[in-house]
Amino acid sequence: MPEIVKLKAWEYWWSCCGKSLKQHFCDDSHRVSSFQPQKVVIEEAKNFDFCDYKHSVNVAICYGSNSRL
Repeated sequence: MPEIVKLKAWEYWWSCCGKSLKQHFCDDSHRVSSFQPQKVVIEEAKNFDFCDYKHSVNVAICYGSNSRL
C-alpha cells in the first residue's frame, strides 16, 4: 500500500534504498549501499502517494506497480 503524504511545494530527495530512518526521505543512509536518492520536485502543495515498495515506474510516486510483485 502506498503512504499518502501531504507535501508543500519544494524540492525533496526520496530514499530509494529503503534504509532511511526518515522514510520516505533521504537521511544519507544510502551511503552504505549502491543506491542514490531521487530528486522529487513538487510544484504545488497536495497529497502524494509515495511508493513503499521501491518498484514504482515513476520512482517515488506510487502507480500500483506493487500489484505485479
